[in-house]
Amino acid sequence: MAHGPWIEKVQVDGFRRNGVTIYESYPPTFTPKVNANNTQIRDCLLYGNGQHGLDLGGKANDDVNIMLVMSTDATGNGRDGINDRSYFGSTFVACHTSANQHRNYNSDRAGSPTHSAYFGCYAEGDAPSVFTGNVAVVGGAVVGITADSSYWGWVPVSGGPPRIGVTNNSSTVRRYPGEGAGYGIRIDPDELHRPGNGGRYRGVSAGRTYGTYRMPRESPPVWPTSAGQTVAEFDGLVWRCEGAHVGQPTTYNYLGGVQPGIIQDYGYAKPNGTGLPFFRTEVTSLHPVEGRLQTHLTIGVQHDTYFQTMYEKGPVPRRLRLTERWAG
Repeated sequence: MAHGPWIEKVQVDGFRRNGVTIYESYPPTFTPKVNANNTQIRDCLLYGNGQHGLDLGGKANDDVNIMLVMSTDATGNGRDGINDRSYFGSTFVACHTSANQHRNYNSDRAGSPTHSAYFGCYAEGDAPSVFTGNVAVVGGAVVGITADSSYWGWVPVSGGPPRIGVTNNSSTVRRYPGEGAGYGIRIDPDELHRPGNGGRYRGVSAGRTYGTYRMPRESPPVWPTSAGQTVAEFDGLVWRCEGAHVGQPTTYNYLGGVQPGIIQDYGYAKPNGTGLPFFRTEVTSLHPVEGRLQTHLTIGVQHDTYFQTMYEKGPVPRRLRLTERWAG
């Protein structure tokens, strides 16, 4: 595509490959060299296409940047609803994805120096969404963000309470998306998944999980429990058991929280999802002038606690005095 086109109010339905493909000078021998920056896609329906609904730079993470995608629905496509590989990032506003057979959103920003941003976007929980690298996800309801995603943002449905936070779970083991998802989700080779039986399984070859909405309904595989054993699903998918799945903590840094007065929390959650923040800054009184700013280690951690108090008429009015006291 040339510089700055618009695609508006178009339905792309049933194409054998991608619904909309935007690459820079592909194949590499294409001349003259062009880029596809500043493209806008608005009010489109990308439905039931054989691969991605929308593919931005997916061949080479190339010079496909500064796109604006608004109010676009990518549903029921054979791979990702929206596959974002734009090198310098793009912006997605009020987009909708569901029932795609690999990912609803797949934003792989690894190696990209700038951010893509998702504002008020929605995804059903019938397929996972992956955000890695320089990505901001704010508002909306993107259900099913994978545990190995890393992004800036505030996503209440997937991220918990209304707060801005950064989480880091370095685990590459994802929750198995087949059971309860309703659709045959495509799995790539070497993906690691945990189906909830205490084991960890690697995709040996690509294929699809079973689907609960097919007729007749299909049953999930009988998972082997000994390392090295395999089990097959559909379209060539083979899983290999790698033994027990050992969970690990997820670290986080949140600004704000569900309780009034919390300024910042950081800490970690245990593999079972429980655990308090181990460091918290909060205002323990919400009086507009007088208030106690408390920075402390939370209950259950064997370390000290200190408090900062702001006084209306103290030694230095309206200033913090450090440190008022330490409590073991």
